[in-house]
Amino acid sequence: REKTMEIGNAVFSGQIKAAPYRDGSRTACDYCPYRSVCGFDIEIGGYDYRRGKTFKKKEEIWQYLAERRRQDGSDMDESAEGSH
Repeated sequence: REKTMEIGNAVFSGQIKAAPYRDGSRTACDYCPYRSVCGFDIEIGGYDYRRGKTFKKKEEIWQYLAERRRQDGSDMDESAEGSH
């Protein structure tokens, strides 16, 4: 309950942008336990879904992640992308 409040407050204060992914007709909101507090609503201006990158082979995924790590200089374990 406390974590839900913390995340909800961070979203509402603008610290975390609600930008869940969309893959065809599926969205992260379909499975998100926080959807009741995040405030994401496609009907409200400024909200939009992120489109996931498509990979044909698992090697492409690892190459993409390695390139992102080189670009931003961060450790993947420490960087938190919005997982909506």
